[in-house]
Amino acid sequence: MTTTPTPPAGPEPVGTQSLGASNPSLAPNPSLDRLKGIGLMIVAVGQFVAMDTIAKLLSETQPVPQLVWARYGFHLLWMLPLIPVFGLRRMISTRVPGRQLARSALLISSTVFAYLAVHRLPLTQLYAVNFTAPLMVTLMSGPLLGEAIGPKRWAAVLLGLGGALIAVRPDPGNLDPGILYAFAMALSFAVYQIITRQISPYDGPLVGLFYAALFGFTLTSIAVPFYWAPVDARTWVMMALLGLFGALGHLALISALRLAPASLISPFSYTQLIWATAVGFVIFGHLPDQWTLTGAAIVVAAGLYLAFGERLRLRRR
Repeated sequence: MTTTPTPPAGPEPVGTQSLGASNPSLAPNPSLDRLKGIGLMIVAVGQFVAMDTIAKLLSETQPVPQLVWARYGFHLLWMLPLIPVFGLRRMISTRVPGRQLARSALLISSTVFAYLAVHRLPLTQLYAVNFTAPLMVTLMSGPLLGEAIGPKRWAAVLLGLGGALIAVRPDPGNLDPGILYAFAMALSFAVYQIITRQISPYDGPLVGLFYAALFGFTLTSIAVPFYWAPVDARTWVMMALLGLFGALGHLALISALRLAPASLISPFSYTQLIWATAVGFVIFGHLPDQWTLTGAAIVVAAGLYLAFGERLRLRRR
């Protein structure tokens, strides 16, 4: 599970050139690089929808701790071939180990809440709530990052949160726990993004991905024996794909962010709703109703307003 990336504050992270990509402004063909970045963003969110779809299918028979263990265990396994390419030292060297652990813990908690929610909610409703994470980042960027939040940005945030409520239509008398899990997921991921922006001048993104996979696998390996359910060959394959799609999605996202500014490509993450609608109908027979579509459209509009506003703000610097 992921969401719209917020443009990082501060200079380019140390060590990002180890990913083999150049600064878009210095590339021989920056326009082509930006188009590639947009394409990779669309591919990335498609991978995340595939990952969440597998999690939804597996959640019918497998407990959430086991799914989270598979998510990060196989993610770590798929990252091991990168060690000879980039070197183990580059992948584990961090100048802010405490914040890396906190960041990893938040990503893991976001995954736990996401898998609890995806078991109970249609994919389109889940993503409608998921897209409130950038709005929450905007709310927290004032007190935590010292960024100014004007009345227009406040209005966009409140409008987007209202859209999420329209999409899920919570019943106060009979509140579905899946809705609470979805908002907890979005909140965890929002704080994760805040910490990511704080440590971006110190560590490259590949370092963060490696620590998240390693910490997630280690932590869940302690808990998973108490929740383990029988696994047949088909389930093992699906769990391996769970980690593969997660790893590929994050690598595509990293590559997209190396080729093009986050303020340019972040609006294309909303194509996740298109992926989710198609997959939800084909695999689960779910079609979003008018309330879900209306609420999701409001959330997307608010997110696009903030994304384009951030892009204009960065241009004025």
